[in-house]
Amino acid sequence: MSSIEKQLVELKGRLDELTSDEMKLIKELEQALINADNQLQNEIDKVFSSHMQRRECLASSLVDLARNLGRLPAPKPEAATLDYVARSDAYNEQQHQPSAGSNGESWGFFNNDGQRTAEDLKLV
Repeated sequence: MSSIEKQLVELKGRLDELTSDEMKLIKELEQALINADNQLQNEIDKVFSSHMQRRECLASSLVDLARNLGRLPAPKPEAATLDYVARSDAYNEQQHQPSAGSNGESWGFFNNDGQRTAEDLKLV
């Protein structure tokens, strides 16, 4: 064998060795990318699951709120605002009449039961 043929055989052997090393690196890179993709998918699944739990909680709260809103009595059409003057007059009148307070002081718009009287709630 001549020196050129010998060098060609050595060169081919080195190329085969480099090729196999490169293939190992490519396979390791492929596995690392697969692992990174799986980890990212797991994180996305956790975020999505957490989001859906919060969304279900909010939806449940909204349903509860809607149910509770249905329990409120419907406002009277004429009950848009309170007559401030009538309320303040009634308050001033009751300030001079002690109610059921423990120290004898007046409680304003409340009668002796602690309930508001009809005169105190005059609506416009």
